[in-house]
Amino acid sequence: MGLSKKEIQVVLANEEDHEKLLNLFIDNYPGLGWSEKYLKWQYYDNPAGTAKSWIARHNGNDQNETN
Repeated sequence: MGLSKKEIQVVLANEEDHEKLLNLFIDNYPGLGWSEKYLKWQYYDNPAGTAKSWIARHNGNDQNETN
């Protein structure tokens, strides 16, 4: 049984979301070398401008929140 489109919300990621993603990358892919400094450059301070990324939320919540 899968999720329906009504249960998934795709939203533009914000700084808080990027911090959660950074922790995910560090915990699961320690060899990538991601750090808070690198994430800040990659998404906010790089010469090409602020990057955009999107995340999917189940019922509009991340997994740490209750429905």
